[in-house]
Amino acid sequence: MSSFFNYDYTETQNGKRLHLISHEHDFSPAIVSVSIAVNFGSTHLSFIDNFGAVKNFPVGMAHFMEHFLFWLHFDDVLLPLTYKYYRDPNAVVTYDRTIWFQKKAWVAESDNDKRPDAESVCNIVRSLLTVLTAECPEAKAASLIEKAKNDVKNEIGERNSDLKYRMQTKLLSTLYREDPVRYDILGTPETLAGIDLGHVDSAMKLIRANIQSVTVLGSRLSDSFITKVKENVLALLDEHSQTGTIQPIPPEIESMDVRAVSDRMWHHYGDSSYVLLGIKLLPLQKAFPEREEFKRMYLMSHLAMNHMQRLVRGVISPHARAYFMHGFIEDSFFFWDKRDVLNYMAQLKETIAQRLRSYQMRFDVQLNWAMDELLRNPYRLLKLCHAADLYECRLTELVDGFETLSPMDVDQLVSELYATDKNVSMVYTTNVEGL
Repeated sequence: MSSFFNYDYTETQNGKRLHLISHEHDFSPAIVSVSIAVNFGSTHLSFIDNFGAVKNFPVGMAHFMEHFLFWLHFDDVLLPLTYKYYRDPNAVVTYDRTIWFQKKAWVAESDNDKRPDAESVCNIVRSLLTVLTAECPEAKAASLIEKAKNDVKNEIGERNSDLKYRMQTKLLSTLYREDPVRYDILGTPETLAGIDLGHVDSAMKLIRANIQSVTVLGSRLSDSFITKVKENVLALLDEHSQTGTIQPIPPEIESMDVRAVSDRMWHHYGDSSYVLLGIKLLPLQKAFPEREEFKRMYLMSHLAMNHMQRLVRGVISPHARAYFMHGFIEDSFFFWDKRDVLNYMAQLKETIAQRLRSYQMRFDVQLNWAMDELLRNPYRLLKLCHAADLYECRLTELVDGFETLSPMDVDQLVSELYATDKNVSMVYTTNVEGL
């Protein structure tokens, strides 16, 4: 299956990774995407400093730092990248990492020659590494902290105007009692207020010490281009590598039991209730410790959540995994009867199982359709490459593993859904304020 692309992987002596993906897609060879992944995500709320002491961050710290670094380097680094390559640099924060990227940058050697320019790609890498590693004067940091706080508060207000977004955040807080996946990635106005100069200084040190990988994606890249990019990017990674031991502390895997059976939130939805069910499962590496078994089940879960025709949405990370299912209930007062609540939860749970089972019917056709969607879209490959980093795999190791999938893997996922009845929670709306 990796015949859709060529892949080159190099790991430096200090553990930094370089992925080069040359796709056979027919998009312009002058367009190249670059991303840099940092091992600092929203669930990294504790860290070990250079002296071995455990310190804590406020909730939303990784997302705050995305905005802080954006404004810190907007004029001197990020805006020039936009002008030069006709695409805005950006960043995204997940539960497990922050990814800075410049997607679909126009890097032609000249107006007449549409071949990608290796030096331009290296300049993008150099610029993004500067954003992640440059020092910030204390006087400038103080004003930028307030600017970033206001920026994030506006984003929180905008995202929370979306009912589905609020419900998913609420659902995760009922499924997880300790794991920071229970918190909104964006943080809250209250946690933002607690961020100070000391937190920012520690976060910048952590980011500098935990740059994990660079990924370069292009179309039909030449051998000479790949050689030059490899040589220069590896040198840049060495140049920007920071000494020190400051490391984020990953969350511990908590028990499967869920304390809250259900929770409600006010929203006027006429005579109906909108409901969202969550089923908490063991993280894949815990549930399937054997590497080959883990890889298959990760791929099956990845397809179910991202590429199959009837998706089963959810969360998948090294320390947390859950499936979601939404629906409507005509009786907005159904929650007065606990039997009705449990009945609807069972129905939604069965819907998830049926969606997974539907993949077993004409499994090869379903799998081929999903794989075609994945492999023919190079930017989905880019996301899978970031997942490979998280699980310490190579991209080809994951992609080639799709050939090992079988209908029996669906059975394993379904059997997990029914392994316990203590790992299910539901959030629902009510049109009666204050309940």
